[in-house]
Amino acid sequence: MDFCQNFGQARLVCPHPKLAVGEADLHFTRRRNWGRSGSRYGCRRRLRLVSRRGRPVIRTSIDGFHRPKAERYARGRYSAEGYYYDARDLAAIVNLLLVPLGPNGNRLYRTASFDLEQDQPIVQAPLRAPDNAVLIVDGTFLQRPELRDGFDLTIFMATSAHVAEARAVQRDAAQSGGAEAVRQLYAERYAGAFDLYDDLCVPEDIADVVVDNDDLERLTALIRDGSLLGPLASN
Repeated sequence: MDFCQNFGQARLVCPHPKLAVGEADLHFTRRRNWGRSGSRYGCRRRLRLVSRRGRPVIRTSIDGFHRPKAERYARGRYSAEGYYYDARDLAAIVNLLLVPLGPNGNRLYRTASFDLEQDQPIVQAPLRAPDNAVLIVDGTFLQRPELRDGFDLTIFMATSAHVAEARAVQRDAAQSGGAEAVRQLYAERYAGAFDLYDDLCVPEDIADVVVDNDDLERLTALIRDGSLLGPLASN
């Protein structure tokens, strides 16, 4: 999973590096030993860090921008291509969320366009962002070409395959027909879609930060040279 940030009219003012290290318990290193998938755990931690800098924070995900069930599963329930290409309304993410909070946007944004449970579109009343707000967005496939230009900083949450599968089973087994059903869905649809994403977009190679997310109590991160968080890598 990618964890990405799009900073609005005022663009990015980084949190103080030492505050980020101390409060988030991120141990920055140049070691490279990353896997796949991810979690929102680190995202919640960084939200607290940004808010402590006095910037208003808009925290959302792309879960409010699904496409109708008939379109999501048109290629089959277990189709990896269906999950990658058909699961979310990318145009709505761009036009309702990223563009309004971009450098020339009007700051009137929406965080959803679709009710997943009711399987129907919704028209959400727009919200107005403060001038210096920071938008933090999490979700899958955020570094695909249709979306990546909308972000100033991308953080890729990397998890090894066996850890990602175990988390999926723990999270979804009760409502998805049991552990074996989740393992099949994960192996065929979700892991397959990430392999497609990896091949097409190489997200781990282009992200500004890659976080090893296997151990939620001790996250480690690789910060790319030249990124907005680059100064942390030399500390």
